[in-house]
Amino acid sequence: MSNSTKQTKQKSSTLAKKLERLARIIPGIAGYQDRDKMRESDKRLRLHLAEKIELNKKTIEQITKHLTEKKKLLLLLPLNQFTEGLVRMRDSLKYAPYGYRGIFDNEQADLEALNKIYDFDLSLLEQVEELHMEAVELKKQSENDDKIREGLEGLEKRREDLEEILSQRNSSIHIFNKEEKA
Repeated sequence: MSNSTKQTKQKSSTLAKKLERLARIIPGIAGYQDRDKMRESDKRLRLHLAEKIELNKKTIEQITKHLTEKKKLLLLLPLNQFTEGLVRMRDSLKYAPYGYRGIFDNEQADLEALNKIYDFDLSLLEQVEELHMEAVELKKQSENDDKIREGLEGLEKRREDLEEILSQRNSSIHIFNKEEKA
């Protein structure tokens, strides 16, 4: 067996494991290998992420409501700005055009491209879960203004990281589409 064939099999195995992780997290996701299901899988992933971000938004809104009731108004502006950032991200996921072309020029390019997309997808899922855990922890600290301020800074950094990963994923897909047209 040639080195190229061994590498291709290893990459295929890695992709299969990544797809299994995605499928466990998001029921019904089929992966990107099947052209017919690729668009639907991408849409399901983005909608799943948007739903998780909406949960985070609601958690932050509960903190905002609590602070309003306690007449602690100084933190409302940063909390509202953070919530607006979540809404923008949620909407960009929810309403983004989907259905990039397949990454199927040759088997090697397919595996590399799919591997990169799966990495982005898994990273997005992990980051959204961590954002949620941090938001829940912040809610527990809603009596302490300093803890809220600190926690909000961490949440904002996590949101910015999420936006960067999403941007990189979208850029990669755009590049793959351009290469396929060429």
